[in-house]
Amino acid sequence: MLLNRELALIIFRKVRNIQVDYKAYVLDGKNNHLSVEDLQRVIEQMYKIEIVKTQVAFQGEYIRGLMERYNKKIRVRVKQEQPEDWKRFTAVKEMCHGIIDEEEDWSPDGTGRIKDLLIEYSIQNGDEAQRATQSEAFAEIAAIELLYPFEFRVSDLKKVASGEETFVKIAIHHGLPDSMVERALSNQYNEEIARPIWDEINGN
Repeated sequence: MLLNRELALIIFRKVRNIQVDYKAYVLDGKNNHLSVEDLQRVIEQMYKIEIVKTQVAFQGEYIRGLMERYNKKIRVRVKQEQPEDWKRFTAVKEMCHGIIDEEEDWSPDGTGRIKDLLIEYSIQNGDEAQRATQSEAFAEIAAIELLYPFEFRVSDLKKVASGEETFVKIAIHHGLPDSMVERALSNQYNEEIARPIWDEINGN
């Protein structure tokens, strides 16, 4: 799935602004284990919205959570029957939808988006995925960047290569699923998406 580079820049800048505010206003904000509740408060204050998170029981092989949008309020529903690390990741991802989605990204076609998301995403020339599908990918990317910031991944890549660290150990350390750590440290994600975008934002 091809993603729009300009949208990626906008979303990564929003992630950076949230990270700056989180570190400034949250006690121990530089801790490696991000607090979902503190992140929620930071986002609420920055974007002047109310976020209501609940755990719910529902069936679905691929659906881990969903977000409902109201006027100045979003309701995040997280699937109860899943591991804690996935609950954390899902809650952050759905909150990210509330701050990165524009009206053209909204879509009731959840099934179609899930089919699209079974394909890896990338930023390159070619036909882009639909905006609603891209919004799912960008929400996941934003969640990765918030829960496992790029600054940690630079050194972790070397530690994994040397055998000093594993995906599982890193996942426990940051409180997120090991499959997301593996994705975040993959060459496709880290070198083709994250590093070029962060370099451009930081003026490198």
